Amino acid sequence: MDLKIIAVYCICDDVLNILNIKDNQQCLISSAEVMTVGIVSALFYGGNIVAAREFLKIGNYIPNILSHSRLHRRLLAIPQELWNAVFSILRETLHYLFPSTEFAVDSCPVLACQPCRSWRCKLYQGKQYLGYCAAKKLHYYGLKIHLIVSEHGILMEFLITPASCADISGLKCMEIDLPEQSILYGDRAYSSKSFEEELQELEISLIPQRKWASKHQHSGHLRFLLSRRRKVVETVFSQIAKLMPRSFSVRTAKGLQARILWIILACAFNRFVNLTA
Repeated sequence: MDLKIIAVYCICDDVLNILNIKDNQQCLISSAEVMTVGIVSALFYGGNIVAAREFLKIGNYIPNILSHSRLHRRLLAIPQELWNAVFSILRETLHYLFPSTEFAVDSCPVLACQPCRSWRCKLYQGKQYLGYCAAKKLHYYGLKIHLIVSEHGILMEFLITPASCADISGLKCMEIDLPEQSILYGDRAYSSKSFEEELQELEISLIPQRKWASKHQHSGHLRFLLSRRRKVVETVFSQIAKLMPRSFSVRTAKGLQARILWIILACAFNRFVNLTA
């Protein structure tokens, strides 16, 4: 636990120093300490800021920590770019240490509420947040996480979209910043001949599972390879699910997306510590 907390603070502080971001002299705690609270809350307390705050205060990690309300406002005021920069540092470091040319893409649901309660949901409004997860045979109301993962379980890219967003549409919205000659495995939802040709121009091979009615079926050994290579992204999603609480106690959509982001970063930190310790 100590190793993870120290790693979180050091990387957040290094990112702020690299970007030359300075705190106001009147700030009681630094932005790196504020970011540490958010990620630690996802690592050990399912995104519960109150529990993480008490733990960091009692453990003398941040003895002069702010009150809950002020801390929460500081957390939500952290720009998205800073969280993305922390994720990029983790990704680039791990990918440098464990290079790969094989990756897998998939998505998983994040429930804001059950569909029967969607009419009174205050976080989101609109049919675009009503989705269906075929793997779990689940209708839900909320968001969807799209992930690209390397064969070593390293998170390469992520995207948070409304639940109705198709998997292939989410992939098209991602940067897909992968090395040349890379192979990207996916399930049947990513079957798109035109998009496969677009990625071929970037020297990236998209190999999705073919639908039963498709005339362009893969060979037997490639279907077996697909089933094996796609398991890594399912393992990462199970690790993310373990970090998620049963329900999110949030009042705004920004608060929910922030907690999802912290959980993704927490999963990346877990992988970072496990592979480098």
